[in-house]
Amino acid sequence: MREEVTRSDSGRYGVLMDMNDTIDYAASVEDVFTMLTDEEFQSRKCIETKAVRHEVKIYDRGGSTVIDTRRAVPTDRFPDFARAIVGRTITIVQQDTWHAASADGTRTGTIHVTVEGVPIWLKGTLRLSSTAAGTHEIIRGTLHASVPLVGSKLERAAMPALEAAVNAEERVGVTWLAERAAD
Repeated sequence: MREEVTRSDSGRYGVLMDMNDTIDYAASVEDVFTMLTDEEFQSRKCIETKAVRHEVKIYDRGGSTVIDTRRAVPTDRFPDFARAIVGRTITIVQQDTWHAASADGTRTGTIHVTVEGVPIWLKGTLRLSSTAAGTHEIIRGTLHASVPLVGSKLERAAMPALEAAVNAEERVGVTWLAERAAD
């Protein structure tokens, strides 16, 4: 996986942070899409991110598949200043919306992540495309915290948690696909 974090133009209260992550899977786009839209997979992913409780809902909306997850995670690894703002746990709400496959099998979608009670969010795009070795998943987004004076510090504190979530998805996904390939 290649991870890049870059800064873009200043927002109202801080610097926006761009996230570009890639996950490679040794499976077809359709198999990866089936995995991503499976409630058990999403639950495993939440558990892997150390969620103390979570909810998963997957449904169809106008021909697109929507994955809603809500997970409460501890903030014990956050910097002290961030924990003072957000508390002992935060509730992360994520909505991934996957559109129908294109003629070549590629799938695109959107990602929107918020933290309940904290003005921080990530908005971006998702893409699944075929490679010679399987499937390439690209996750691109912009993280923003709208908090005067400390917004950019919150963004920098939140970015490792987002990257850890992508790493957890990759670990769970690789294991998930290997278990199904063995069947």
